[in-house]
Amino acid sequence: MQISKHSQKTIIICLIFSLILLVFYISKKHMINYFISKFTQQKPYVGAVHPKSVLFTKYYHTMGQIHAQKIVDLSPAIGGKVEQIYFKANESVTKGQLLVQLDDKIETAQKKIQFADYQLQEKLHQQYETLWKKHDISQSQYLESLTRLKKSKALYEQAKAQWEQKKIRAPFSGVLGIPNIYPGQYINPGQKDLVEIVKLNPLYIDFDLPEQYFNQIHIHDAIQIHGSQKALISAIEPSSKSLAHTIHVRAEMDNQHHALIPGLMIKIKVPVSSKTLLTSLPNSAIVNTMNGSKILIAQYSSKDKSYQVKEQNIQLVQNHQNQSLISIHLNPTDWIINAGTQKVHTGQLIHLQKNV
Repeated sequence: MQISKHSQKTIIICLIFSLILLVFYISKKHMINYFISKFTQQKPYVGAVHPKSVLFTKYYHTMGQIHAQKIVDLSPAIGGKVEQIYFKANESVTKGQLLVQLDDKIETAQKKIQFADYQLQEKLHQQYETLWKKHDISQSQYLESLTRLKKSKALYEQAKAQWEQKKIRAPFSGVLGIPNIYPGQYINPGQKDLVEIVKLNPLYIDFDLPEQYFNQIHIHDAIQIHGSQKALISAIEPSSKSLAHTIHVRAEMDNQHHALIPGLMIKIKVPVSSKTLLTSLPNSAIVNTMNGSKILIAQYSSKDKSYQVKEQNIQLVQNHQNQSLISIHLNPTDWIINAGTQKVHTGQLIHLQKNV
């Protein structure tokens, strides 16, 4: 049976049309699947950490000024020419150590004269005492001898004191400053600024604290200074400053290595609360909104066999070294979302990447 040319064309057209329909059907199915996969919501991947419990103490941060326990500008009791200087700048000295010698030729001679007279009167009195015990002299003669001895001794002590005043000694153990005195220089009685001596250990730190914390501090409480160093509260002013409403406080610190000096201003942390148990989370886990702060907790849903987002409002206590302290208690096995918080919402299912 022979097929006409017209029929052949019709068959070819039908086959082509069928092929086009088949291609269209397959393409349509793929396109539908593509758009479904494109626009169907996928579970996002987020990071999460466990919360940690920490003991927290509230601190009041302020500035304090360092004071020396003892600081004196050395000055002579009497004037004179400087003969010798026995110290250098920044030298540590002990109490009574000779620092400056003034010209004492006259005082030395006077001391020798008085000492010789004192020795003479002492020997004479011994003779008078022997005679008096034998009743060879009267009591008045004995008493006159005793008076001359006491007077001679007093004059000798006076001469010795004047001789000693020509020596400038350290009044206490400490560190000397830069000297403003030179050999050959004449200095007047009471002249200051010769050299400063400072007792550097221990040191005092004075600072003011708001009166609201008056009942939170006590004698011997430790405060933090200069990084990790500590000082102990040694005195608390019993009254408040009426204008500033502050309490003046003094602390004492060990400074045996002379790391600090008087006059410096220093940062201080004063504990003003007892230790409280708080929860620590990375700063990235805190979501700040116009209505306050919150965290996102990843809770496991047995129904969906997946983790689901739950919101929890929090009260932020303090930020410290990339960590946030919050006042609510969390289970240490909870997972708190700290990466991807901006792309999830309450009730959403998520994939959890756990950061232990």
